[in-house]
Amino acid sequence: MRWTVLGSGAGKITAERSPASHLLETDRKMYLFDAGDGVAKKLYSIEKKPSSLEAVFISHLHPDHWGGFPLLIQTMHLEKRSSPLSVFIPEEGITTFKRMLEMGYLFKETLGFETRFFPILKNPLLSDEAITVSAYPTKHLKKYFPLGHLHPANLMESFCFRIEANGKTAVYSADLAAVEDITEAAGTGGELLIVEGMHTKREELGFFLKFHPFSHIVITHIPPNNKSWKEEDNIIISYDGFYIEI
Repeated sequence: MRWTVLGSGAGKITAERSPASHLLETDRKMYLFDAGDGVAKKLYSIEKKPSSLEAVFISHLHPDHWGGFPLLIQTMHLEKRSSPLSVFIPEEGITTFKRMLEMGYLFKETLGFETRFFPILKNPLLSDEAITVSAYPTKHLKKYFPLGHLHPANLMESFCFRIEANGKTAVYSADLAAVEDITEAAGTGGELLIVEGMHTKREELGFFLKFHPFSHIVITHIPPNNKSWKEEDNIIISYDGFYIEI
């Protein structure tokens, strides 16, 4: 299992860090977790073809986690992809995403491949010969609950992911309210934890890891002018293009 941080930044784009996007590779397949702005170019920068992706997983609908999705689809079209693409996304976004592709003239009749949208509802989301992916709700969007009556189409859905492959476990936190949001996904621990550094506190993560130990901890979603995180022990501060194999 090889994990590449394509975009290590938080919501504010900087010259050094792009928004959230992550590539998981097994021996035979590639999977994308989040699709922040510029993700197609980021894939080319590490000599990977977007059309080779098996599936895309979107954790929540803040734009820094999906802003590169339309151009990713267009790039697959221009690469003449023909096989269906599975896209796992919060249920609240499916109709809008389909309409967004239509607005971009990426019509299903001319696209050349089927884009299959699946709501994040039931685990496992995906289980094939390479990996098993499960999703668990987080409280990242709970701050918007008081506005729910004004925006009934918004369900405040956000998720983290647990990935199992070849007897090894990785957890991708995406965005959190606090680190305890990933308790169920983390289980008894594993080999790799990719955890966001924007809303996670260092001392809370240290306490969490006592009960949910991971061999490698990678910090991503790093805010500008980061002063909260530094490398220590098995904690790695990621950057765009960073990768790790487990």
